[in-house]
Amino acid sequence: MVVKLKYDLNLNLSLGSSHTLILNHIHSGSVVLEFGPATGYMTKYMTEQLNCQVYCVEIDAEAAEKVKKYATKVIIGDIEDYNWLEELKDLKFDYILFADVLEHLYNPCEVLKKATMFLQDDGAVITSIPNISHNAIIMKLLSGDFSYRETGLLDNTHIRFFAKKNVLALLEQAGLVPVQWMATMYRPENTEFQKLYGELPPYIHKFLETREDGHVYQYVTVSKKAKTSLQKIDTKIAENYLDYNYLQVFWEENGQYSEMASVKTRLKGDGNRQRLLIDLPKETSGRIRIDPVNVPGIVSIYHIKVGDKNYSVENNFQGITFSDDIIVMKDEALDLIVQSFDPQIFIDVEQSINQIVIDLSFHYYSYDIISLLQSRLINAKKNQEILEARIKKLESNINN
Repeated sequence: MVVKLKYDLNLNLSLGSSHTLILNHIHSGSVVLEFGPATGYMTKYMTEQLNCQVYCVEIDAEAAEKVKKYATKVIIGDIEDYNWLEELKDLKFDYILFADVLEHLYNPCEVLKKATMFLQDDGAVITSIPNISHNAIIMKLLSGDFSYRETGLLDNTHIRFFAKKNVLALLEQAGLVPVQWMATMYRPENTEFQKLYGELPPYIHKFLETREDGHVYQYVTVSKKAKTSLQKIDTKIAENYLDYNYLQVFWEENGQYSEMASVKTRLKGDGNRQRLLIDLPKETSGRIRIDPVNVPGIVSIYHIKVGDKNYSVENNFQGITFSDDIIVMKDEALDLIVQSFDPQIFIDVEQSINQIVIDLSFHYYSYDIISLLQSRLINAKKNQEILEARIKKLESNINN
């Protein structure tokens, strides 16, 4: 059964996305065969921006009608019925695309072999394939769960599953050799599964987080016919995270906060102290909202400067308020135990400002930072005991 318009997506040209990685390899004026274009979000770009001739094979008739506006020709039908073989028999293509398609096929190798017959000798087959060995899935398996979803790594229409070795084997069996090996990457907490390393025992956490390709979400490959390609490539993935963690500053417009009235600054999650200089696009005043991070974890804030006003341990960060999903501890720093994906702190700003400076560190949730919290609690308890002793001494002096 075909799920109508299940993949009616928008083109994502953000840096490092699978769409960007694929389209960056398409030369202007090329002839392209695109399998599974859905509603044509990449087809449109190749036609209108790259001046390509794009031929498409799409199973969903409703989606195919949308693609027709951009494609040179659309063949409606199941890829594995092979009706397209006859309709394309006189054509050769510079590029053949399988963007998140091969995992939906019963025999992806056979499809690749047949498609490659239509490839120019110097042409390329470009594929993107989800990685079944992503750490988020391993973490789900460790909890005894392998539930399918509407979309994503465990899309309920996936028939075949691939890890790195399986992708390489598939290409080799189809007579192809990868000449470029790329990937999109997400940490487990930012996938559809929202799994946290801090839920795991330390030794499992350490093993998974340092495992090669554990954060690879999709493998994106550019391959040539084996007989025409002599280039041997390194399949070790360069980092390409699409889910970097960030601090976000909002300013009020008409008494409300919105994404349009905000700026983001990238955060490192290694626990080291970092200084963020956040330039606002215009001078602003009123109530500033700071979302210290976009994932659960621990943020230690040492100093905030808003205009000429400073907030630190010395003045007890007086004037800052917090959303209910943050546990606040104050000792050597302002430690925020963030339990949600949308923590918020607020500062009332009387003067007009155009820059905020924040000194902080950020830790992902893990067993390694429990010792940090314990030391903070011990110090806080000692300080409380010292304060109570001083109060008792003062009371004693007054009574005497």
